[in-house]
Amino acid sequence: MVFKIIITIIGIVFWIVLLPVTIAQFSFVITHTTHAFPNTWCSVTGIVLGLPGLLISLWAVIWHITEGKGTPIPLFGPQKLIATGPYTFCRNPMTLGLLLYYVASGIIINNGMAAVLLLAIVIAHIIYDALFEEKELIQKFGNDYIRYKQTTPFILPKIKLQKIKKP
Repeated sequence: MVFKIIITIIGIVFWIVLLPVTIAQFSFVITHTTHAFPNTWCSVTGIVLGLPGLLISLWAVIWHITEGKGTPIPLFGPQKLIATGPYTFCRNPMTLGLLLYYVASGIIINNGMAAVLLLAIVIAHIIYDALFEEKELIQKFGNDYIRYKQTTPFILPKIKLQKIKKP
């Protein structure tokens, strides 16, 4: 289990730190800039989008370990179907979190090329989730996953507003 946790930590560092920083550096080379000039609007917008995205992704990772008895890494995937916690709201909360976090990262560094490249990575991740991961989960968890899939949105959570009863 220690090995799985170490691999998960390496994965988190890769997805949350190394990949965005590498993309930012690459985007500076492509756009012939040496650094970003974030403005207040970019910083505030980035934090408002990025912090919830980061927290959603980390919540999903923790849920994979504690509730799924596995890791987000497919090789050590969950041993139990996870339909609680962040997985109550959508089937792919880690991807939703990354989407928010990566778009926010592009906004914070104020570089459109970085935002586009980071968004492209998330779109590729969404395609992988839809085409491959869902099939693996159906094979692994069968009808339980099919029922979960029918009742839980893919990536964008449904927001339920409650009606206020008038006295």
